[in-house]
Amino acid sequence: RSLVTRVRRRADGAPAMLVGAIDPRLAAAFDVPRGGAAARGVSPFEGGVVVNHEAYARVLDVAFARAGIGAGDNDNEQGASVRGGRLLLTECVLCPRTARAQTAELAFEGYGVDALALLPDAPLAAYGRAGAGGAGTSCISVCCGHSATSIVPIVGGAPKLDAAVRLNVGGGTLAVACRARVAGANPSLAAQVSVERAEEILHTLCYVAQGAGGAYDAAVDALARAEHPALFPRRGGRAEGEADASVADADVGMPASTSGPEPAVPRGLVARVQLPWTPPKEKPQPTEEDLERRRQARAAAAQRFRDMARARREKKAEDKEAAVNALDALCKQIAHAASVDGAESAHELATGHGYKDAEHVQLATAAAKASVRVLRGQPAEPGDDVAEAMLKRKEAPVRDYSLLQVPDEELDTAQRKEKQKLRLLKGSEDARQRKREAKAAAEAAEERRRVAEEEEAARDPEGYLSRLRTKIKVLTAKVDERRSRRKKSGSSSGAGAPDLTSSGRRSNARRSKMRMVASAAFDDGKDDTFGADDDDWRMYRVMAGEDSDSDEAKEDEEQLGKLIARLRELDPDAAAVAEAAAAGGDDVHVIDASPETAETYQLRVGASRVWVPEALFQPEATIGAPASGGLVEAILSSLRRLEPHEAAAAATGGVLLSGGVARMPGLRARLEAELRAVRPVGDAIAVHVAGEGQPELAPWRGAAAMAADGTAWAGRRAVDRATWEECGADYLLERPQQFFVA
Repeated sequence: RSLVTRVRRRADGAPAMLVGAIDPRLAAAFDVPRGGAAARGVSPFEGGVVVNHEAYARVLDVAFARAGIGAGDNDNEQGASVRGGRLLLTECVLCPRTARAQTAELAFEGYGVDALALLPDAPLAAYGRAGAGGAGTSCISVCCGHSATSIVPIVGGAPKLDAAVRLNVGGGTLAVACRARVAGANPSLAAQVSVERAEEILHTLCYVAQGAGGAYDAAVDALARAEHPALFPRRGGRAEGEADASVADADVGMPASTSGPEPAVPRGLVARVQLPWTPPKEKPQPTEEDLERRRQARAAAAQRFRDMARARREKKAEDKEAAVNALDALCKQIAHAASVDGAESAHELATGHGYKDAEHVQLATAAAKASVRVLRGQPAEPGDDVAEAMLKRKEAPVRDYSLLQVPDEELDTAQRKEKQKLRLLKGSEDARQRKREAKAAAEAAEERRRVAEEEEAARDPEGYLSRLRTKIKVLTAKVDERRSRRKKSGSSSGAGAPDLTSSGRRSNARRSKMRMVASAAFDDGKDDTFGADDDDWRMYRVMAGEDSDSDEAKEDEEQLGKLIARLRELDPDAAAVAEAAAAGGDDVHVIDASPETAETYQLRVGASRVWVPEALFQPEATIGAPASGGLVEAILSSLRRLEPHEAAAAATGGVLLSGGVARMPGLRARLEAELRAVRPVGDAIAVHVAGEGQPELAPWRGAAAMAADGTAWAGRRAVDRATWEECGADYLLERPQQFFVA
């Protein structure tokens, strides 16, 4: 490949250049780029024209070195020299003269050649074919290059470059289109579809669809149905994904047979390309000894953790027992002080040890003894939970709210701020107390409901199960409806969303939010009683855009979970179905846990097999090229630029195909059929493939033959050093290109 990549040596960090495709083994010696444009390298060509002569010189250096040219005479800075020799280089048809001049400067000044010939590739492919293969001295040379296809008519051995036509579709264009098409059809493997792999698919699986009229459309339709059966309706009761056996090769435009350099077309509607895949290593099955050793290790680890937990509990229990002994001694001292010195002495003794009074010491002693019983695993005694609750209330801070009863007129600024703070604290404390009372009432009601359900289930088990399923079904439907409603209005229910009606005006809910914001913004704060009532916080929930039924939705989901848990106790199978139904909506994600196989890493190539090559005939309709005709229109346009007798001579010699794309199965037959359809009756144009089985080497062989027999250096086809030193680049810019094939 004509690519140049800049790298650095790992040993000393010196810069270097790699020419061609990068071998992965070179990564051990060079810092090779792994992504982006730097990893792809720099090409000296753009549209077949040399635009980067520095990279072009690197490519020529490698070519000369591999050919063994200039060994022992590398006296120029490029590293490979053909000094004193003659150099023949091919170029694209209609190459700009400035590019030719720069190439000549590189050859004469850089490599020191004595003579240089720059000849177009399309006519070179026809050189020496006089009387061979029916091409004769007159023909239409069609060279399918990497970035473009050149059409040059040749009459009497002389190429008519004034009638040459360039079609901007070549092998590289088809490879890029093939890569995009195959990657789009296999999205999970798109990262592994490189241009090199696309070229391989292009040369081994693609073919030019045969037939006229809608044959191409029918072929694409048949291949697309086989490639993606789930996207198309099934025909004739065929199972999804099963190939349609009634589709013949002719229905997909497949060539009946191949000849010459055309490779055999793989049969079948959908071809598969196996990507590199390493099967997972099978884990060895553990033996009974391994399993027993693992069980013993787990048992030892569990025993070790149990011993550590037991030791921690023992240590904690010992500390608690020491605290209990100290509290018992304190209780005895308090009792003795109360009996001898009175209650005041007992109170002073309790407060001196950090307690509020003697009752506080007794509650702390009872709670500590209850903790010891829990740590020792002993059964709890009546009153343990009561003692802990009373101890918490005893230790809770007691605030003096008497300031709330004093009017604001009798208070100074600091006292008014303290009064406002106390009002908020009392409101929060009252709210917590109400919440505790509501929780206790709810627990009592839940206990009564549970007892009633147990009695009902004992009396009528079947009826109880039926009613339980009905409740679950009703609640599930209610939760699903709320989820769907939230999903539909999710884009406009959040804070900051443009909550607008269909007419573009703000909705009532949005206007209500704005009124609340304005009311809160202009509050003077003189009578600040905010927080005393739970409804005060509702305004902020509404302004934040929260759902008004969020609390109710949470209660419904909790109730549904309880009912399903109850059903699981009585009927596990029915509970599993209910759980699956309750988990609907966006929370369900199906994970394909099937193991990876070789088929997982296979590219399916169907319609791309005919879609990509069709770009030669319909570039605008397939790859989206600018408005231009295809290969047939380009050939006819080239003939129209000739004189009638010259066009007749060129058409009589036929079309000579060269280049790598000429190996495409069905191209020769399709091009011949298309030309026959537009030519007069009895005036068909034959199509031949050059290169003796290797059409991609036809231009090179023509150039080698011309250089060997001296034709390349005769007349004004070449420029010698004396002429270059006398005239310079102006000679190449001003003189017409003189070139004869035979």
